[in-house]
Amino acid sequence: MFEVCHLALPDGSGAQCGGSCIGTSVYANWLQERQQYYITRFAQDVRLDNPQSSAPFVQAAYLGQRQGKDSFEASRWASTLIKGQVSLQATLVAMKDITGSTIWICMGSILFVLCVPYCKQEKT
Repeated sequence: MFEVCHLALPDGSGAQCGGSCIGTSVYANWLQERQQYYITRFAQDVRLDNPQSSAPFVQAAYLGQRQGKDSFEASRWASTLIKGQVSLQATLVAMKDITGSTIWICMGSILFVLCVPYCKQEKT
């Protein structure tokens, strides 16, 4: 039914797994796609003319300058900080989205199994 996939481990040994490789791969790809979607969506709201998103950036840039960084380095450091916050928020929302979708898929599958008759046509 499923082919066995071989995982290469860093120490040179290998491991085998069956259907769990397929499920893990699908989940990882789905999570990455949803993360990219939400990062793009949230990054559009982070601008300097938006007071809600500019305040943490300006505060982090000021903190960087107080630590002895020049304005360019402080600005890059603040951008990295904001990027990390956006990525974290996007990951949480993506996992919430995937969990909700998974619940609906499971409920639909259960409903399908309960509604479709199962006939074995065995002769004894």
